[in-house]
Amino acid sequence: MGAEQFPALPTVDQAVASEIVAGGGLTPDECREHVMKFASHLEAAFRQRDHALGRYSPTPRSEIPDDSPLRRLVDDGITAFRLSDATFRKLAATFAPHVESIRAHQMTKPVAKLKFADNCYPIRPGKGPAEYAMVDALIDELGLGETLSGFAGTKLGPRTLNVQVTRADWIAAHYGEIGADGLPVKRGAYFHVDSEIWPHVKLLIYLTRDVDDQRGPFRYVRGSQDWCTPLELLIRQTNDLLKASRAQYMSLPDAFRMHALFGDDMRPDDPRLDRYLEREWAVTSQDGDVILFDTNGVHRGGFVRSGERVILQVLLGPVG
Repeated sequence: MGAEQFPALPTVDQAVASEIVAGGGLTPDECREHVMKFASHLEAAFRQRDHALGRYSPTPRSEIPDDSPLRRLVDDGITAFRLSDATFRKLAATFAPHVESIRAHQMTKPVAKLKFADNCYPIRPGKGPAEYAMVDALIDELGLGETLSGFAGTKLGPRTLNVQVTRADWIAAHYGEIGADGLPVKRGAYFHVDSEIWPHVKLLIYLTRDVDDQRGPFRYVRGSQDWCTPLELLIRQTNDLLKASRAQYMSLPDAFRMHALFGDDMRPDDPRLDRYLEREWAVTSQDGDVILFDTNGVHRGGFVRSGERVILQVLLGPVG
């Protein structure tokens, strides 16, 4: 499977499309309005991508050393690292107050009324100097600065931090029972690519060392970062960024009905599903504490079967 196939990732099949349209369509004027809005945002996405490609020069693949973190990131789309025990303890202590804030907030609502945002505690630049300094120190300890600059063509650092606590009961309420294999009955659920156009790289850090296949490990389909053409990625990312209703989404011409979050629309008999699952790496605490991945690749995570999963997501951006 590669970028020569268009689209590389699944789209809404006709049966699902018919159900959406039957559930409430738009007037012709509303359709035209959304199509024009989509076109404007897609054009802006191309400009953003072209600006980054024109300004920054990632290390060519032919010049990347074998068995380096950058080689693994470029070839597989993902790599993982183990922190020293001392650094991990300091990391967990630094973010512990935010974890407790999330837990306390979650207890104020019945699980059925908890939204995804209720699981999160975003920390903006300037609001958590100790937290950002901790992530900078972690990047230095692991020697990730060179890997990130080689991938993006410029020095990257933390842009936004987001602590997340995902509970098993919340997952069950949204995805149903999680099986012994760590997956819901709908095995393609939550497969997606991110809407980040550039830099398309992110850090995910486990804040506990008990993440196994029952605690919602991060999952990545290795090699999938190269499957989509730039056009397909930008169409999917644009649809995700617009946060359009299903009816608005279906008002687009067929060729533009591609979304970053596609897994929930996959049919159980989709032949691509087994290929995705064969390539999918469920990254547990045994594999590492810190995960660096290309957000253009197919991924998902958080299918907690018991207990909870506590993580830190680090969005990256150019420094200086």
